[in-house]
Amino acid sequence: MIAPRLARGAALAIALAALLDPAVTTARRSAATVAVVAAHPAADSARAERVAERLEEAFTIVRGRLPTAAASVLVGGGLPRDASTLAAPVFTVLPEAATGAATLIDLAAPATAPAHARVPVVATVRVRGAAGAQLQVTLSSYDASLDRATATIDAPDQIVRVPLAFVAGTPGPHALRVEASLEGARASGRPAAVDHLDHVVHVKAALWNVLFVDGRPAWPSTFVRRALEQDPRFAVSSRVRTAPGVATEAGDPPARLSDAVALDAFDAVVVGAPETLSEADVAALERYLRRRGGAVVLLPDRAAAGPYRRLTGAASWATRDVVTPVEIRGSGAGMADRLLRAGELLLPEPLPGGARPVAWAAGPDSTPVVWRTPVGAGRLIVSGALDAWRHRGADLAGFEAFWTALIGAAAAASPPPLELNFATAGAAGVAAPGGRLDVELTIRAAALAAPVEGGSVSGRVHAGLRPAASTATRASGSAPGANGADARPDSATATPIRFWPAGAPGRFRATLSAPPRPGTYLIEASADSARAELPLVVREDAAAAPADPELLTAWAASRGGAAFQESELEALVAELRERLDSTRQREVWHPMRSPWWILPFALLLGGEWLWRRRRGLA
Repeated sequence: MIAPRLARGAALAIALAALLDPAVTTARRSAATVAVVAAHPAADSARAERVAERLEEAFTIVRGRLPTAAASVLVGGGLPRDASTLAAPVFTVLPEAATGAATLIDLAAPATAPAHARVPVVATVRVRGAAGAQLQVTLSSYDASLDRATATIDAPDQIVRVPLAFVAGTPGPHALRVEASLEGARASGRPAAVDHLDHVVHVKAALWNVLFVDGRPAWPSTFVRRALEQDPRFAVSSRVRTAPGVATEAGDPPARLSDAVALDAFDAVVVGAPETLSEADVAALERYLRRRGGAVVLLPDRAAAGPYRRLTGAASWATRDVVTPVEIRGSGAGMADRLLRAGELLLPEPLPGGARPVAWAAGPDSTPVVWRTPVGAGRLIVSGALDAWRHRGADLAGFEAFWTALIGAAAAASPPPLELNFATAGAAGVAAPGGRLDVELTIRAAALAAPVEGGSVSGRVHAGLRPAASTATRASGSAPGANGADARPDSATATPIRFWPAGAPGRFRATLSAPPRPGTYLIEASADSARAELPLVVREDAAAAPADPELLTAWAASRGGAAFQESELEALVAELRERLDSTRQREVWHPMRSPWWILPFALLLGGEWLWRRRRGLA
């Protein structure tokens, strides 16, 4: 009787275990799992497949991202979207470097530019194995040549930075193409290879709105204002108090600085005679800096105390008078070759923490005279060249160019009420048909607002993608900013875009596919009275700048891996074996899910039934 009961008990135990389905975690030695990821699916898929086939001989290969993989292999000459999510360590397989050819590795150009302004474009070209060849770089837009430059290659492996430029004409998106080729390559009996990169510059007709506020007539502010009034890129408004209760106005200045709505319409505020500012005025400027993210420029003409000094963060001030005016040289675009001259200097002692010099006085100590400091999201610029206006006659063009460049750069950095940007690494506004793009939407009022406990940001957001030549009505929709930004198009020619929260208040992100047909498109968004446009050019042969191989190598090292050429796959396999084969993989398995348990279960029940049958038992 003991044997049948044991058989029955064992069968019941198997049935109960199958019902409970226990999970067992074990550490067993097995082939490591390696994720193979193509940096750019359209260009690197074939290369990634070759790498995966070679690694499959030694490892378990997953084609695509896998957070739990033992290692990741990134194939191609760039970084994919969200490269930080690749499982570490990360190894890179770089394309073979071509010899006797020019490769464009970077294209530096602004995303936006004002109309009728000179737009700088800098192309970075790597040339291998072509010493003595002539490098030719051309800049074009819609097949119209804009600029051309040449350079002689002196070394077998050389990186050349080629400056180009064009003058922005009519407003709208301008698709730029930079091409690089080696003239000397024809001597080898083969045609010269041409590499190209694309970029889009959105030329805007809107001017920089600048407000001048003078508590009394002040010469520094007067001459700087005249310089900006002669520049067609600026729209200047001013309010100068000439006597108690009497002010001279030009343009559309606010009646008082405390009018936040009117003040927010300006990209920069220039203050002459800042010692005349009251506490209320300083508080309004501080709110403008922190909540608007604008720029405030202080142009004192004397060493006078006042509430304005608390904005600067300087502990103390010192004046310096010199017999011979000192030369003051600036840094940055448009200022490096321009000089100011001043004999009276107002200097902070020391320079406030976080402040950065903009212009230095010539001399062994290189004293910073014009400097800027961040205040919240904005920038405060302070000029210590009290009498630079007196000496502008020696170089009037330099005086005007210095201030127009400095204030123009400060105004251009002021964030708009609504901002659209590409978030994809290396995105330049150009994509192949069907290519994936990440777009970021920032609502300035929500992003810069002080956090309110228990509060939320909400509003109506309209967004859509339409052809640039279309006059269709913009897409519309509504969504709370705390939960997401939605778009429901009300036009057949507009494609709706759905934005999702990107973590920080007022910031959203959307992933979309480029239209299947080549052409110029506009990604549009609006919230209340603010609107933003982001141009997108779709081209069959679109090319974005690849990542620098040296930077990719350093990035792989920072992720615990290394970089290999495509011809070094055997070395990659050996490296992966050494790094991964000695590890034990933790696995979770369910033993009762094996079909082999049916066999002992059936044998036990069948044996017990047979024993009872032979003895005539029920």
